[in-house]
Amino acid sequence: MAEALHDDAIQPAPPDAPTPPAGEPSTARSDAEQRHHRISEAAYYRAQKRNFQPGEEADDWLEAEKEIDAGRG
Repeated sequence: MAEALHDDAIQPAPPDAPTPPAGEPSTARSDAEQRHHRISEAAYYRAQKRNFQPGEEADDWLEAEKEIDAGRG
């Protein structure tokens, strides 16, 4: 005799159920590109504040990364 299915058991989706969206393949790349753009812009404004004096570009970038990643930018 077949066992009764439990109510909490995972059931397969019916054949006519819609497929959930999977996101586009370019989503990760797009997110990375957006992050890079925001960091680049923040670093530019940091450099502008110090009148574009050379020698601090890496610090501008690293501080901009921290700002963007912390959600402040």
